[in-house]
Amino acid sequence: MVEICIGENLVASITVDNILEKYQDKLAKLGYIIGPKLGEGTQGVAFLLQNGRVLKITEDNTEAIASNDIAGKKLNNVCEIDRVFSFASDTSIYRKYFIVQEKLTIKKEDKIIFGTAREKLKGYYQQWYTLISTEHLGKLSDIVKNNKNDFTPKEYSLLEDIIEGLTSLDNEFIKYGDVHPGNLGRDASGNLKIFDLGYSFSLKRNPIEALESIYMKISNIIQIL
Repeated sequence: MVEICIGENLVASITVDNILEKYQDKLAKLGYIIGPKLGEGTQGVAFLLQNGRVLKITEDNTEAIASNDIAGKKLNNVCEIDRVFSFASDTSIYRKYFIVQEKLTIKKEDKIIFGTAREKLKGYYQQWYTLISTEHLGKLSDIVKNNKNDFTPKEYSLLEDIIEGLTSLDNEFIKYGDVHPGNLGRDASGNLKIFDLGYSFSLKRNPIEALESIYMKISNIIQIL
């Protein structure tokens, strides 16, 4: 279960000023000292913590559920999640979820390598990037292995790492549907890892609702791409 720290109902806005004003003191009491902002998206914002970890604050409950399901686990090629919690009361409409995770660094070289590998993959399988089922993941893996000579060593290595990460999540019944260069980072040892479970769904929860949400969000991903 996601930890709930009882507190006031929260507003929908998730601006940086709002975050610092409402939560800085509360987070400090939990030992989380907020540092510089690392990034900001449509549903959340990420900060570097004083202890070197990253705090992501989001309104996406599907991301919180998926992140919570792997919290405390070390999965191959997947960003480590330490903890998921919330300060919202059960009656809050706009609950904020706090995800503490390891810091990864996005490398420009990985973006370039991924871009060329992606174009090659599209020649084999146009819908490779959705990865909403084990069947699709297996198909992607087979394509990469059967056409190894079509990829450079760096492209092949990167794709192997991505597939390993996706397999790790799939083994936890989590479907990841947002593979792109901005969601690939390197840890302190240089290992490539997938992060940001914003378009991920835990099938451990309500499988029917999860699948319905997958198809709704996947349609949005396709439009964005």
